[in-house]
Amino acid sequence: MSTDDDDGGGRGYGPSVYRPDEATVGGWRAAPAWMRALPPPPLSPDVEPMPPTVRRRWLPSVAAGLGFGAMGAVMYTSLYILVGQEVMAAAVVVGVLVGAGLRLGGRAEGWATGVVAAGIAVLSLLAGAVVGQACLDAITLPAPLATTVSAAIEAPVTAVAAYLSEPWGATVAVVLAVCGALVATLTFRAARE
Repeated sequence: MSTDDDDGGGRGYGPSVYRPDEATVGGWRAAPAWMRALPPPPLSPDVEPMPPTVRRRWLPSVAAGLGFGAMGAVMYTSLYILVGQEVMAAAVVVGVLVGAGLRLGGRAEGWATGVVAAGIAVLSLLAGAVVGQACLDAITLPAPLATTVSAAIEAPVTAVAAYLSEPWGATVAVVLAVCGALVATLTFRAARE
């Protein structure tokens, strides 16, 4: 390091100006020793790291999707009880609610979000259908509501198997819920303030 009054080029920087020694590595000026002692950066400059906000958005968005799915299941159960049979068109609304919940929770559009939304929508649809059927059984059978609903909750596999015993209707409802979830996750835009 030199702090001469003149740098040889006649510019005269003065004694207070720091100029590193002219160390070269492979014909290039080397970084100062303190800089060479630092650890390398975690990623190379050409790799674009995923922003931390994208990784942290899964938990709130899945929680929002589950909340909207619960609302959809309650709506599906309510229609099931009011009409006295399953309303297939309401399955689309369950899917759209779940997909919109995931998007409102902060997830970006994409197929990963759509697959998660479809899974939550199918689970919400099955929950709504099973509880709706248990409520209808309580109405048509001389059994208390608590007994039929608790039987569905205690043996969910049996209750879902009873729902899936009509494969055509169950398939249509599941496909409608999945389509609603995919459409909502791929097209929904939150309102800008």
